[in-house]
Amino acid sequence: MKRRCGSPALHYYDKINGGRGSRTAVLKTINTMNFRVIDYGNRVLNEIDHAKASGAVRILFGLSDPHAAGAEYLRPLAHIKRFLERWLADPSFREAVQLDPQAAIRPLDLSIDPQEIRSLWDAGFAATAEPSAPIPLNVLRYRSFLLERRVQQLEQIRKECEPVHPRFRLWWRRQVARAQTQLSRFCLDSLIHVPFALELSVGCSGQCWFCSLNAPPLSASFPATRENLQLWRDILLALREICGAATRHGFCYWATDPFDNPDYEKFIDEYRQIAGVPPKTTTALPLQNPARTHSFLEAARQSGCLFNRFTIRTLAELRQLHDQFTPEELLFTELIIQNREGSQVKTRSGRAAAKGRPGQPATSATPQGDVAIPGTTACVTGFLVNMVERSLRLVSPCEANDQHPLGYIEHARAFFRDAQDFRGILGQWIDASMRTSVDGGDRMAFRPDLAFTPLPQGFQLNSPHASLAINETGTVQGLGRLVSEGRHTAAAIAGHLGREAGADPAVVFHSLNAFLEQGILDEAIDPDISRFGNEQKES
Repeated sequence: MKRRCGSPALHYYDKINGGRGSRTAVLKTINTMNFRVIDYGNRVLNEIDHAKASGAVRILFGLSDPHAAGAEYLRPLAHIKRFLERWLADPSFREAVQLDPQAAIRPLDLSIDPQEIRSLWDAGFAATAEPSAPIPLNVLRYRSFLLERRVQQLEQIRKECEPVHPRFRLWWRRQVARAQTQLSRFCLDSLIHVPFALELSVGCSGQCWFCSLNAPPLSASFPATRENLQLWRDILLALREICGAATRHGFCYWATDPFDNPDYEKFIDEYRQIAGVPPKTTTALPLQNPARTHSFLEAARQSGCLFNRFTIRTLAELRQLHDQFTPEELLFTELIIQNREGSQVKTRSGRAAAKGRPGQPATSATPQGDVAIPGTTACVTGFLVNMVERSLRLVSPCEANDQHPLGYIEHARAFFRDAQDFRGILGQWIDASMRTSVDGGDRMAFRPDLAFTPLPQGFQLNSPHASLAINETGTVQGLGRLVSEGRHTAAAIAGHLGREAGADPAVVFHSLNAFLEQGILDEAIDPDISRFGNEQKES
């Protein structure tokens, strides 16, 4: 694909998968057993579609109250979910299921048949399943439940996170575009770019060894006094003005645990009144006060908030949680199982990168172990607010490294006195940091993580996770080379191409603005400018 007038055409392909257009070539190289796995997966999807059409499988997350589907429909889903949670976390349970499935689930009081749902827990089942064997209805229903929660709803949230303020929206889009070529597919599959997060404490009492944000110990909380609640409302209203409907997807934690704040429920009720929905909650402390957690879950159910998560740090915690809460109570609560015996893949950032799995060096982990994938868990592309410190930061996700060990870039930081001061800082940052186009005096450079390679008709930029081929046509030949040198202003580049190749400056700036939109320019370069020949410094 080429664009006229020098607008660069950008082509993404995944190095691992070999490119979007290489699906057929990849499939030809895999063995017959893998073909059967793919065939089985496609058959499951087709059967789900047919079952939805007949009403045998229901769409749950589109309902105002998914519990209206009824106990007969929901109970098997809840019991399957509990079975799989134990299967993921507990090696002894897996061994017991292999020996005698019914005996293994008896202590859990689950009313399901492990053999009927074998395709959900036996990785080799799909490769050996008879093509004509019927797929159990409960398997179709649970697969549909997962697809709704993890794929369809996640995609919907991503679409709704775009801020409404024009300058903020363009900046947000650039950071999203940057992430597409800077992060691994493992990270991108779960990353959402919410426009803000708010902290109601300083530090975290959980002190999880795998904490990707390396949260310090809990030191203070923001009490729900009358003055604090008013400030809270004012801050939320200011954020709503620039975020619009995306306010629905902010959340009230970061390097903190929501349940560390005794008044957390009061704050999220205020949030609900302003955003229309309560924020989603992730906590590692559901067992700190089970009565509180029961009440929280019931309030979440009544308000329609179905995307809460509990982080499980130990196998003992999982067993206790399963004892304290029925499968039905936790059906719509995702358990992030991070116990040592489990097989969850983690990102190499924060405390996890520093320590690795207890008793092991960080470099010894594999994708089946704990610390395996370089990347980030930072899901905010926008503002971080701490209500205790009255601090404000502008951040965006990146791959964790020595410069950004927590997996995000901090573009700006300030402290505010009150709501008026908060609004003033937001306005200043939006005006100063969120440019809408390239200025003549801006020094042009590609991001340092992108390796430049010239091509006969353009150039290629390679990152550790993706490659981008950009076509240069007509009068903008050589544009990529000049930007790759990282020494020239936009005006100097336009002037040089005008003298040497007769390029229209408007066309050059159009192409540079396209680079900016695609997130491939370095927006954190120093002000030292070099120019061509005897040119004067551009204004």
